[in-house]
Amino acid sequence: MPAVRYQETTVSLGEDETVLDGLLREGIDAAHSCRSGCCHACMLRASSGVPPPASQETLKDSLRAKGYFLACIAHPAEDLVLASPAGDDVSVKARIVDITILEGDVARVLIEPQGSFDYKPGQFLNLVRGRAVFSQSRWARRGRIRTAACLDFRGHPVTMSLLRT
Repeated sequence: MPAVRYQETTVSLGEDETVLDGLLREGIDAAHSCRSGCCHACMLRASSGVPPPASQETLKDSLRAKGYFLACIAHPAEDLVLASPAGDDVSVKARIVDITILEGDVARVLIEPQGSFDYKPGQFLNLVRGRAVFSQSRWARRGRIRTAACLDFRGHPVTMSLLRT
């Protein structure tokens, strides 16, 4: 069975166990959300070893070339040394400029990226606050990103990172 090393911990993966499942089993606080490869919240980078091609299929060529893969669908055939994603490769700082309550705990959130952010209308957006990841559908409007979100933002700072997907 292959093993993965992340931070200071080596995890032996069980048969049919994903990298994410192994990390979580060992109590490692690994970012994740959908657990099916859609949201990209679990993206990690292999600094040594070759990630399984299936765990890289939906990533941009530039990320694949740097060893990025989706931990939630990764069943490696060989040992891997893992690293967290490099900030500029996968995220951009953003500021929430407006929140409109639509109903109950559903809000429309207007987000302004603080730098270049390549996106397409209808694409998913991951809002990251600390280790918490919120996956949302988004659409563009006048250089900003709008998202319908179910977030408990009350009492929390309104600066987040946008995870490039």
